[in-house]
Amino acid sequence: MASSAIEIMGFKVGPFESLEEANAEYDRLKESFVNLFRKNVWLTRKVFGKQSEKILNLETIDEPTLFDGLEPEIDRESIDAAVEEARAEEESGKESGAKVKAKRPTRVPVTNPDLRVEVVDIYPEGIDLSEYDEVGVVDTDTLAIRPAEIYIKRIRRHRMVLKSGKQMEDPDRKVFEIAPLPQAALHKSMASESLLADIFIKKFLYHIPFNRQIRIYSELGLELSETTMCDWFAAVCTKIRPLYEAIRSHVLSQRGIHIDESTLPVVDSEKHCAPKGYIWAVREMGRGAVFFHYEHGSRAGAVAKGLIGSYEGAVMSDGYEGYGFCELDPFKVALSCWAHTRRNFYECLESDPEKAKEILALIRKLYLVEREAKDKGLDHEQTKALRMEKSVPVLDLISSWLDSFTTKKAGDGVSKAFMDAVSYASTRMAKLRRYVEDGLYPIDNTAIERDIRGLAVGRKNYLFCGSEKAAERTAMAYSFIETCKAYGVDSRKWLEDVLVRIGNTKDEDLQTLLPWNWVDSRVSPTLVPAT
Repeated sequence: MASSAIEIMGFKVGPFESLEEANAEYDRLKESFVNLFRKNVWLTRKVFGKQSEKILNLETIDEPTLFDGLEPEIDRESIDAAVEEARAEEESGKESGAKVKAKRPTRVPVTNPDLRVEVVDIYPEGIDLSEYDEVGVVDTDTLAIRPAEIYIKRIRRHRMVLKSGKQMEDPDRKVFEIAPLPQAALHKSMASESLLADIFIKKFLYHIPFNRQIRIYSELGLELSETTMCDWFAAVCTKIRPLYEAIRSHVLSQRGIHIDESTLPVVDSEKHCAPKGYIWAVREMGRGAVFFHYEHGSRAGAVAKGLIGSYEGAVMSDGYEGYGFCELDPFKVALSCWAHTRRNFYECLESDPEKAKEILALIRKLYLVEREAKDKGLDHEQTKALRMEKSVPVLDLISSWLDSFTTKKAGDGVSKAFMDAVSYASTRMAKLRRYVEDGLYPIDNTAIERDIRGLAVGRKNYLFCGSEKAAERTAMAYSFIETCKAYGVDSRKWLEDVLVRIGNTKDEDLQTLLPWNWVDSRVSPTLVPAT
């Protein structure tokens, strides 16, 4: 009686009926091991390695590749030149980096004019100063800090009464006078605009959750409940919501936008869990106002269509299929991201190093053109001309390079990951080329990915939003923070000023409060010197 086969984790380890069966099982086990090894290398690099997508270990590019003996339509000399150029720059960077590291930087003096200087005078001890004349001083600057201070801002309004003689002269004159209360950030609230702005900025700029802020304020002598803090935040968002809508309208009126989405867990009180939801971000091309949008945590294409379906202009996005409607809309110019395309090939450096380095070297040449345009300060028309001259030939070469793999399959000297990267680039090549048609269009979608970075860091700290309403307010908060960043505006000063002014601002004048138009209306009181 034949013994039954033994399997471990889905693999047969014996007994085998023939040598052919054993060899076949060995090949299957070896292929599985190779795939697991590649996944482990990829995961290790993601968790512990550098995230920079630079071409590494270019020395091996001189080894034979699948391009040897290819048809003449592939410009092999141009590919080799691109790789050699990338290798030379990498070697140059290594040498210069070593020199910089070896040289210890000198101490930079404190020259910030905004910092108050507190002078501490020290005289020699043990001498009679009356016997000496001072011939000079030696200043040594150090940086000092005092903890933040919470204080009570008491508004004392002086009530005045008209003198009796003046009352008799003019009986109709108003007898009592008192100044009206200044405009408050929140009606009948003990929180001033400075405290409200501090709570807002700490969470969405410095990523400090409300529960940690409560402990910080407690150390400073102020006891607050989380309910009170959340209510204040909600009231602030309600008050400045018109500005959020104005930013949204502004972005969607531009002729080019970026769009992307990121995760945002939101508590489901009925299911007692925090399922993964999504928050959307839309940014104008150029300097960059941005607004975030939350809609029940959905990532469906219908949300994207509702968000920018009526928009007319260029749309830069990643490869998510939910943006597919943009390609079919005659009023939109669909652009695809070269950074995502490059990332796919970068992740193949372990499995297909020679081929990955070749395409990465070509993509690098596209980015060098963008760097040249930025360094020279070219306008949109000049940038377009430069791209037509230098980028289009590289794009043609990349297209030919990708076409050479049309008959290839995973296993024919290339890995599945590499063929997936080729397929990703080939199916989007038309959208990848369009950025050269207008100097305004960017080469990739990294601008909005930078805007989303603050959300990603904050999410690691506060973990989730407590409700759908809280998620909507979070989207609004990041819209203000990231737009202020884009225009170099101090978000704390902006919020403190706007919270007071918006109550007296007419709808038609709201544009003056937007970050790119804002001018701080507050005037520091004139200090009267003591007599």
